[in-house]
Amino acid sequence: MPEIVFHVGFGKTGSSSLQTYLSRTAAQKIGDSSYVYCAFARDGRLLSGPDIANKANLSLLRYVNSYHEIHRVSSLDEARNSIYEKHKNGFIPVFSQEAWGNAAPAFAEAQFFERIDCDVRIIAYVRPQVDWFNAGWWQWWAWDSKFTCPQDVLELWGCHFMKWAAQLKRWAELPRVRNVTVRVHGTDVISDFLKQLGIENAPPVISDDRKNVSINPTAIKLYRAIEGLRTPHGAELDAIFAPLFDDHRRAPWVVTPDTARTIISETRFDNIALLDYLDKQQVEEIQNDLRWWEPAAFADCVLVSESDMALTTEECIAIIRKLINSNALHRSLNIPKD
Repeated sequence: MPEIVFHVGFGKTGSSSLQTYLSRTAAQKIGDSSYVYCAFARDGRLLSGPDIANKANLSLLRYVNSYHEIHRVSSLDEARNSIYEKHKNGFIPVFSQEAWGNAAPAFAEAQFFERIDCDVRIIAYVRPQVDWFNAGWWQWWAWDSKFTCPQDVLELWGCHFMKWAAQLKRWAELPRVRNVTVRVHGTDVISDFLKQLGIENAPPVISDDRKNVSINPTAIKLYRAIEGLRTPHGAELDAIFAPLFDDHRRAPWVVTPDTARTIISETRFDNIALLDYLDKQQVEEIQNDLRWWEPAAFADCVLVSESDMALTTEECIAIIRKLINSNALHRSLNIPKD
């Protein structure tokens, strides 16, 4: 029976870096292993090998991931046949899509794994919910007209979408899922992911593989100054601006103490359940990390003020100068640069 690996996120846990690495090395199997990186296209086809590497080279993001709603595709016959062909040749396909984290019910309803007739290993990365929520605000919700502040997100959705164990339990209960591996997000997701698959002698990780760590505060100021410039799914724009800002500052802090208390209180029991999915070392890591358990862990996080979010004249001039000389901008506009 064919086996596949599904990396399901969650978002803001190094998925872009992992996908960049896997796309760059997709022309061959990953190191001394049987694993090969593949992606489901929007039409249900299976992309692999040079097709992925070439597509990634033409993309601003420099990576290829699977279509996030592949479970909605009516016919998966071609993808299933391609997976079976790879299985016959001794390969195990690896797929990655950070938006799959909370999509287990949709995959169950679509009987996706039964339709492609494969056994599945799930791999997911998690991080403390308050940290994740602050990063998610700037990645998605700050640019959505439904929300004026982070508290609006909780009022609309509550905290269930941040209960990692509840989401993972749904994956574990799917009929063809044979294993669920959960890891705490750290500094080197790429190496950790390869380790979980037992891959040795893999191609080295390079600096260009590190992606989407955090939106730079100056870029955030620019997005806020020009209404509609950034959308909830504007990673391509981030790819243009990222090389322009090299101060490596993290995104501004927007989670109030009250919001932090609410998130930690609402996710506490789920985080206890999460421990059952982790190995002994990672259990100890979470138990000793107050960011999972205590609002006081964020006492030193200073809320950003509106005045701090305004672009200065000096910053505007610096942005213009850097844009003029930006390789990323010229590549996105498909114009030559002297």
